[in-house]
Amino acid sequence: MYNYFLIILLFCMTVCYGEPHDPTMPPNWTPSAITENTPKDIHLSGIFTSRDQKNAIINDKSVKEGDLIQAYEVISIRPNLVILKSNQGIFVVPLTVSVATPVKDNT
Repeated sequence: MYNYFLIILLFCMTVCYGEPHDPTMPPNWTPSAITENTPKDIHLSGIFTSRDQKNAIINDKSVKEGDLIQAYEVISIRPNLVILKSNQGIFVVPLTVSVATPVKDNT
């Protein structure tokens, strides 16, 4: 019984201390791979999802899955990214935060 407990404990430790990996992403995937393949003419500024509806704001236009924006088809809208498809391939566009005007502290 003690041996089984030890094996389970060791297994849990390796799972907990291992590097987190998203099982839906390809092997050897890194976040930098996303930004390297992001189309330069696409700007994702917001994602809004509910149980029955997913919308994204791309280039200041509201789009949903299946819509076309420029030469790209919106394949999937996820909480933090949008997947687009064109003749050049499939592109992952992450939702990134950028501050256009710094916030001033008035204290």
